[in-house]
Amino acid sequence: MQWIVIVLLLLILAVILVLKRTGLIAVADAITHLKNGAVVADVRTRREFESEHLAGAIHLPLGDLKTTPREAMPDPDKVLLLYCYSGGRSGMAVRILAPKRRAPVFNLGSYERAARILAAAAKKDLAGK
Repeated sequence: MQWIVIVLLLLILAVILVLKRTGLIAVADAITHLKNGAVVADVRTRREFESEHLAGAIHLPLGDLKTTPREAMPDPDKVLLLYCYSGGRSGMAVRILAPKRRAPVFNLGSYERAARILAAAAKKDLAGK
């Protein structure tokens, strides 16, 4: 009986991980958007942002997104790429922000994944010059 519970828990975990991965923007697409002037935003808390954030990222805390005035948001015509610690909060932020903008909003995922994507974009940019 215990093994059934363990199998079910593992199955639920696998489904959650698959669903989380399907909401992420492809690396190549993110790099293209970055080259075209996309805005990168960190949706973590103020404390997390102040302790460490990606160079050039703006701060749009998830907890404030529903009440942030439109004027305080980035240009609605620019693609918005969001990240957080693990990718979960940035996924929620995409669902909140997408209806309020003209340009698309994408989930970069975790801090580490976003850092790798920004580094790859910078490397490609340097190679292209």
